[in-house]
This record gives sequence, C-alpha cells and structure tokens, in this order.
Amino acid sequence: MKEEDAGACRECGQIGTKVLRVTMGVHVKEEHWPMLGQGFRFCWTPDCDVVYYNNASGVYFHRDEIKSRIGIKETTPPRPVCYCMNVTEERIAEEILEKKCCSSLEDIKSYTRAGEGKWCLTTNPTGRCCREYLVKVIDKYLAQANAGLAGELRQMGEDLEKVENYRITMEISGLTCAGCVGSVAAALEEAGARGAEVSLEEGRAVAVVREKKLVNRLLKAVEDAGYKAIVTDIEKF
Repeated sequence: MKEEDAGACRECGQIGTKVLRVTMGVHVKEEHWPMLGQGFRFCWTPDCDVVYYNNASGVYFHRDEIKSRIGIKETTPPRPVCYCMNVTEERIAEEILEKKCCSSLEDIKSYTRAGEGKWCLTTNPTGRCCREYLVKVIDKYLAQANAGLAGELRQMGEDLEKVENYRITMEISGLTCAGCVGSVAAALEEAGARGAEVSLEEGRAVAVVREKKLVNRLLKAVEDAGYKAIVTDIEKF
C-alpha cells in the first residue's frame, strides 16, 4: 500500500476518520472488545461493509460485528442521524415532506432538537457530531419539497463546516485508581471538553474541544483536581 493510502480502508479505498477506543467500546459487540485499541478509523463509505478498521494491526470490524445501527450505511428504517437526541432520517423526512413544518436547518433543530446533543463521542458510532451529515440529510429532503430552499441549506452547511474541533492528548501524573480516572474525566468535561477518555494504565487523557484556547483551562482543571497534566498532542479534525 502506498504511503499516502496508509489510512484508506482496504475494502473500499476511501480514507476514514480517526475514532477513539471509547467510542468503539460502546458500539462494537462485547465479544470483540479484546481487539479494541488505538489507531482505528471509521469508514464513511455508505455501501462498504466495514465500520472500523486499523491497517497497522490488520483488524477490521464489519457491520455484523457492530451492535448499533450505522445510519449512513443503513438502507432500511430506522436510519439514525442524531444519536444523542434519537432523531432518524425518517423523522426528518416526515417533518419536511409530510408535515411540511420545516424549511430550514433551524426549523428541524427546533422541532426535533437534532444536532443539539453533547454526547456524540460515545453515542455516535463515528465519534463525531452529526451536524455535517445532518445538513446533507435535510438538504436532500428540502430539495424534494422545494428546490428553491436547497441553496439556503447549503450555505448553512458551509458555515457548519467552518467549526473546528481539536483532540487534546495529555500525559497525566498522579493517577492511582479508578476514582482518579473518574475525577480527571469529570474535571475535563466541566472545563469544557465535549468528551474525555482517561486511561489509568497509560497515564493519559484524551479530550475533545471546539476551541484550541480551552487547552489552558483543561490543564488548570486537572491541576485543581489534584493531578498534573502535560499536553503531548493536539489534533485538529
């Protein structure tokens, strides 16, 4: 495999997005948990049977090894879109095509609360906020209902794509038990992290934030909780 293709799914050839072990742990069937680890990616190709893969270890998880419905890959109802608020593609289609109560992204959010959840890191199999995919789903049904409204939604989609997220990896000193892990995770989330994974064994924490400037707040939160944190990596996604 060429170096530039190292992150590509070997079954469809598309490069997936990185996903954390804490996300996979919620969606992969329990019998496969021993195979979980770092370095996995989520495959976004709708007609590809792969959900998670790691080319370094050669481990591939297919749909029959996943206990959750993968909305983007489903061809029959229900097709989840917003996992936090339990909103399906069918619900969005009903609001736009049948009830005719929605003509914009804001309308859909108002009626269904789609895209307003805060637990995407664990509820969504992709480990990411649904809003980017949500815009595409809404755009599809708005185009069916009224082609003239599609342009407005596309602009909203472009605005949403400008939102930047950062995955902050920190080395944590002072972790001695599961209680410490819980304390650090709680401190990070209270400081603004959208999700936090803390490993006692690795002495490490991974937090997801929307603004890079929150890094100092995260470090102070860990310190105030009685531990010491050093940032080892910042990844924009």
